[in-house]
Amino acid sequence: MKKLCILLRLHRLELFGINRMMHTPGKRKRAWAVIALAALCGVGALGLIGLYEYFLALGLNALGMLGIFPEMLVSVAALTTLVTTVFKAPDALYKMRDFDLILSLPVSEKTVALARVIKIYSLNLLFTLGVLIPGGVLYGIFAKPDVQFYLAYALCMALSPMVPMVLGAIIGAALHLAGAGLKGAKYAGLALSFVALIGLMVGSFYLSFQSADAAMLTDMAGGIGRTLSRIYPLADLYHGAVVEADPAALAGYAAISLACFLLAAVAFGQGFVRLNTFLNARHQAGNFRIRAQKASPARRALLRREFARYFACNIYVLNTAFGLILAVLLSVALAIFWKKIFPVVFLYVGLGNPIAVLAAFGLALFVGMSCTTGVSVSLEGKNLWILKTLPVSPMDWMLAKIRMNLWLSIPCALIGSTIVALVIRPGLGAAIVLFALPISSAAFVAVFGLVVNLKVHRFDWVSEMRVVKQSLGAMLPVFLMMLVEMGGGYLAMEVSSMEHLLVPFCLIAALLLSTGILLFLLKSKAEKWARNL
Repeated sequence: MKKLCILLRLHRLELFGINRMMHTPGKRKRAWAVIALAALCGVGALGLIGLYEYFLALGLNALGMLGIFPEMLVSVAALTTLVTTVFKAPDALYKMRDFDLILSLPVSEKTVALARVIKIYSLNLLFTLGVLIPGGVLYGIFAKPDVQFYLAYALCMALSPMVPMVLGAIIGAALHLAGAGLKGAKYAGLALSFVALIGLMVGSFYLSFQSADAAMLTDMAGGIGRTLSRIYPLADLYHGAVVEADPAALAGYAAISLACFLLAAVAFGQGFVRLNTFLNARHQAGNFRIRAQKASPARRALLRREFARYFACNIYVLNTAFGLILAVLLSVALAIFWKKIFPVVFLYVGLGNPIAVLAAFGLALFVGMSCTTGVSVSLEGKNLWILKTLPVSPMDWMLAKIRMNLWLSIPCALIGSTIVALVIRPGLGAAIVLFALPISSAAFVAVFGLVVNLKVHRFDWVSEMRVVKQSLGAMLPVFLMMLVEMGGGYLAMEVSSMEHLLVPFCLIAALLLSTGILLFLLKSKAEKWARNL
């Protein structure tokens, strides 16, 4: 147990690279700044989640359906845990640069495996707490339940990530195994991951739409409950344990969650070394042959290099491109199901603003959350010296990272905006917003992410997942764009119908102005920042 606690403490200290900065001369102030910034982002995200949960609880309370509120929150948290675990499980559990170093320590293989499982659980629990704690407070304010509710809610809150985490880890390992057996294993695994995740999302939306029928409108609470049960099979047990205070349901929910977690931990501990060895094995087919070399202008060569580095890391692609693909898919879904979507939107949300403006904020949210530049410098790792010694100026390779981000995000934004425009047929002003807001958001987040990563970077990572999922450069641009786009969407809903274009046009101007200022700052400080890397 003592050795397990030491391993968990090491995992905690390496989070965000704060421990190294705290013990590096001259970087202690930066470490405290990173801690303060991370705390600010966490508080902002918690406040934003709480705000949206408040309006959801307010609407459900008005409809007399407050009882399904905890069930809805845990279903969202479970689905998010499942999807994100598929992303990060292979890198967190199987791919480690310090694999040999860790195994050389006087610690058993099972202890190392258990520490990594607990690490994944802790990360998922952190998000689950961020969703369920504000929801529990709001439910307590509106429903005024007994003390038994809070005890059951706290216990189930700790148990809820276990089953989706185990399922996500199994799916992630299976996809990695399937890709490893195919030619071009990295790209095969990436393609399989995208297919599985898109299938999961499409299936969830399909189940939701299937339940939105006349029977659901007649028995709305029961219909939504059946939908949640399809998305999260343990939702009925959770509802019985938390809302209905059923001891049998609580015992069943706890038994299933703990059994899945313990069985997965034992199984992973038994085959930890063999599984890591197999998944990290690389087989070379054929002999290496020197082929004709291609010459390109510096800008094109740098851009090609960025794309090569991008597609060399599966979790990097999954973490940044999935939102872009989802934005396009949601636009296609809007085109197909718009007759079903629009009545639901107007009936339950009561929107008075044009749908085109809200669609623009939705597209801008997905585009803004798909920032590649926030970790692009850190992912250079030990190869950064190659980039710094190229016969180009630092501004050239920095702009190459920005251009790659824009090459990924702007085409998806244009496709999504075009589909929405063809379906909704907005006026001129709304059409401008529909195209300009996602593009301006993409430009801003690309430049902002690079500036953040140039100032806050880490090159001592042993797993790419720690950079892509656990660094400030990955989180800060995402949280900022969530705050900007969700806040802007809320303000757009609050203004009168005659002024619905005021908020998005002001936001577009602010984003473009901020992008220009950041580019000017980047151009003037590029040489200095490159030397300090």
